[in-house]
Amino acid sequence: MASLEKAREEFLQFEKRAALAEKQIKELTERVVKLEASAEGPTSHDGEYQKNLLGKLRNLRDVAEDDKNLLEQTVKERDEAIKERDALKEDKKHLEYRIQTLLRTLAEAEAKDKQV
Repeated sequence: MASLEKAREEFLQFEKRAALAEKQIKELTERVVKLEASAEGPTSHDGEYQKNLLGKLRNLRDVAEDDKNLLEQTVKERDEAIKERDALKEDKKHLEYRIQTLLRTLAEAEAKDKQV
């Protein structure tokens, strides 16, 4: 159970980071488009600024992709843990029923031994 809660917490953290990264990518992409479209501004006079900004955008995209892959892996592990938990619950239910049946049979056998 603790590992499932930990996985949920990690999932929520990755989800927040991914959303933030996607928002930043969108904002930076819009900014680059505006700067490229503008006749004035840093990109028309400063090619180094543009290269720097595009490098940052690429790095941010790579980080977002890494987070996405990690998130997908975490979701997969969480889903597997949920399936395993459900299977264990079902096994437990069957075993508890079996224990009750065996206890009842044992009690009946002991009662017959006392009668004999």
